[in-house]
Order: sequence, then C-alpha cells, then structure tokens
Amino acid sequence: MSFLKRKALLITLIISIFLLFAVTRTFGLLETVGGASADLDVADWIIKVDGNTINENQIVYLNNLSFNGNDNVEEGYFAPGTVGTYSLVLDTTRANVSLDYTFTVSSDIFTDHDNITFTLTSNDLNMTYSNGVYTGTILLSDPQIYHIDLNLLWHEDGNHDALDSELINLDVPINIDVNLIQHIS
Repeated sequence: MSFLKRKALLITLIISIFLLFAVTRTFGLLETVGGASADLDVADWIIKVDGNTINENQIVYLNNLSFNGNDNVEEGYFAPGTVGTYSLVLDTTRANVSLDYTFTVSSDIFTDHDNITFTLTSNDLNMTYSNGVYTGTILLSDPQIYHIDLNLLWHEDGNHDALDSELINLDVPINIDVNLIQHIS
C-alpha cells in the first residue's frame, strides 16, 4: 500500500475515533441534562358532625333528642303520638372537593314496629330518598355548614299497643351511617 493511502487511512481512522468520541460525549450530555420537581397540593376533606371530626368507621354518640308530643305525654318522653327530633350539624368547611353522600338511618329494635318511622329533613341539602337511604351531592360551591334533622315519629296505632309496650325502659340505639366520597362528574 502506498504511503499516501496509508496516510489517508490513518487520518480517516483518527477522524472516525474523534467523531465517535465527540458523538458519545455529546449524547451523554444530552441524556443527563434536565430535571424538574413539582409541589402538588393534594385535596383532602375533614368532615365534622356536631363538632366531632368523622374518620373512617368512627362512631359518634348523639344525645339530647327533643320530643314534641301532646298534652297527654310528659315532656321528654317518647310515646305514641310524639315526634323525637335530633338536629345534626354537618360541617364541610375543610373539604377541598365536592362530595357525594349517603345517609342510612336504622334501628334493629324497631324492626317489628312499622308504626315507628325515621325521616331525615334539611332545608340546606337536596336529599333523595329511596329504600331507607338518603343520597345527594354537596358541591364545592355550595354552603359548607348543613343542618339536618333526624325525626323519629311514633304513629298512634291501636293494633301495635301490645308490641309497643315491650319498648318501655329499653335503650333505643339508632344508627345513622354517613358515607361521603369524592364527587367526580
């Protein structure tokens, strides 16, 4: 091989090695350049019922039912012809999201007493009732403190007198299950 060919081959080899080194170094720089971080505020909700923060599976005991009856029932007692009312306050001021809710009211002790019924009423919430469950949505733009009345009605019905007398001196637990989940439209 002639001297010129060897010189051209050597120059080509040196240039190839230089280009390979330059490309590898440049590619490595492009791979390592860049970085970012983001601080995200994650929405949460803290719900209070009568001033008690509600956590998952928490039981809050509600007392002080007020009874509206008639002249034949002593004040503070639940009897046929009376209505027991408990006013709940639902506070969603610390919720950062809209919420779907369900309220279920029940008491096993009244299973055989179809003349004793429960209702939930509220001037603040637009609740839908179906099969013992009250449902609705609290939008983020809605007011954030809601007043809900649990009404326990004892309808006078002579057909239940013997059965109703079994309730005398019993503790009457009433369950209100509240389920709140994030509303996704």
